[in-house]
Amino acid sequence: MWVVERRANDGFPKAPLAGVGVGIWLALVTMTTVGYGDKAPITPAGRLLTGVWMVLSMLTVSSLTAGIATALTLSQLDRAAIETAGELAGRPVATLEGTTAAALARRNDANIIAVDNLQEGIDRLVDERVDAVVYDRPVLQYHLRQNEDLGLALSAHEYDPQGYGFAFPLGSSLAHQVNVELLALEESGQLEAIKDEWL
Repeated sequence: MWVVERRANDGFPKAPLAGVGVGIWLALVTMTTVGYGDKAPITPAGRLLTGVWMVLSMLTVSSLTAGIATALTLSQLDRAAIETAGELAGRPVATLEGTTAAALARRNDANIIAVDNLQEGIDRLVDERVDAVVYDRPVLQYHLRQNEDLGLALSAHEYDPQGYGFAFPLGSSLAHQVNVELLALEESGQLEAIKDEWL
């Protein structure tokens, strides 16, 4: 600012240090929208530079304000969310009695609200009658994938991982065939791809 105004504007001293100081002062009062009016550009180049500075200042300050507001909002949301099993203590949690999920909730001192099925638990969560639903991860993943509009999130933590299996009558030839096919799917990476696609 001093470089473009120093020859035509008496408000800018000729001495570099003092002139740059005045330029910084003008930038600060412009950026903060105080606008005392004690210093103002008079040359076309100075006005252009000031206009660009005004737009950049407005974008920068509004972005900073939005970032702070977002961070504060997210910090409030994070406090309400349940991310680990330890955070279940004393909170109302929907789960199906007699399942490993219910045992996990009980071990973590949750206030268990027994439901008859997963949909009932999800409905209670959406209506804010419970703080969480504890159930089998693959089933929850599939349900949330099919109902993305619910605005629910699944905790990244896993507890009591268990495998799923297929039951066949004793002596069934299908058991060996299914085992071979599942092994081939896992070794080829297709099993993981199927899981990613559906869950």
